[in-house]
Amino acid sequence: MHIQWNEFILPAEKATITWMRVTLSNRGIISLNRAAYRAMAQPERVVLLFDPVNYLIGLRPAGSNVKHAMRIRLRRETNASYRICAKNFCNYYQIRLRHSLKFNDILTQDDGTLILDLRTTTEIVRAKSQAGFS
Repeated sequence: MHIQWNEFILPAEKATITWMRVTLSNRGIISLNRAAYRAMAQPERVVLLFDPVNYLIGLRPAGSNVKHAMRIRLRRETNASYRICAKNFCNYYQIRLRHSLKFNDILTQDDGTLILDLRTTTEIVRAKSQAGFS
């Protein structure tokens, strides 16, 4: 057997992630990576929107003066992702999940609104702690 190794060398500068990643946990937490947060122009808060016909969630940027807007919090553990508590939103619109979801189709509108399609998601199933690899 002839092995051809590729040596990994960490770049001097951290690469900027340009692809957006948004997830919705089964606990009602929406998580955004930095690219998704920047696509919305880094707002303090968002208004949560729902389209029951097309099964879409919208995150519209809002200022602190909008009383019903939800606060976006920087996740301390990573310093690279952001969280929105959407439990009441999920309960109100009866969005019930067994596992967390990753949104595959994330669109942005001119006003910075992120559009998340619930019909085209990938379920994130976390396996119980296991020794070794499978």
